[in-house]
Amino acid sequence: EETGKAFDYARELGMEVFTTSGLRTLEWVDKLNPSGYKISSGIFSNELLIEKTIEKKRPTIISTGISAYDDIDNIVTLFKNADHKDYAILQCTSLYPCPDEEVHLSVMRSIEEKYQIMSGLSDHTTAIDVPSLAVAAGAKIIEKHFTLDRALPGPDHRASLEPNELKSMVKAIRNIEIAMGDGIKKAQPSEIKNITIARKSIVAKKRIFKGELF
Repeated sequence: EETGKAFDYARELGMEVFTTSGLRTLEWVDKLNPSGYKISSGIFSNELLIEKTIEKKRPTIISTGISAYDDIDNIVTLFKNADHKDYAILQCTSLYPCPDEEVHLSVMRSIEEKYQIMSGLSDHTTAIDVPSLAVAAGAKIIEKHFTLDRALPGPDHRASLEPNELKSMVKAIRNIEIAMGDGIKKAQPSEIKNITIARKSIVAKKRIFKGELF
């Protein structure tokens, strides 16, 4: 009942909404018409659940905590066999919170190159710099835990962002997206005016007539 209310409220706010599921919840969650599904690290090895989720033909995001390439190979094979191409794989380290040295952002690029699939980061660090850097490193998806109060009881609050922190993270990511640009090297309109000031050139000391040899 609470999940249905959460879905309704999110849609009132114009948000895409979806959830992770188990075998007992998959069918009734699907009736809520989620935008997609999340395969969390905790159910990463549940092939039956993944197969049932694939059958729903919805976009799917997969976290890869406590896994290696062999594990990812198995999931990718399931999606390929079902001809389901609308999924993404997130680099994830299942520590709450996760120290910076165990994030391994470069794995995102390895996943993208190895599987030719969209990659991103499921981040459990306590700050906003790692997900921001992940976007600069090519992440297309950022997953971040969110809480109203980190002091609340429960397993995930310590590794979650509070409201103002989440807002700062989103702002930082948007700024990085703008700063990344389109990848095309060309003179920017605002810098062209600086050519006569900044660029060195050869000039004539005296008047030269057309056709004159010198």
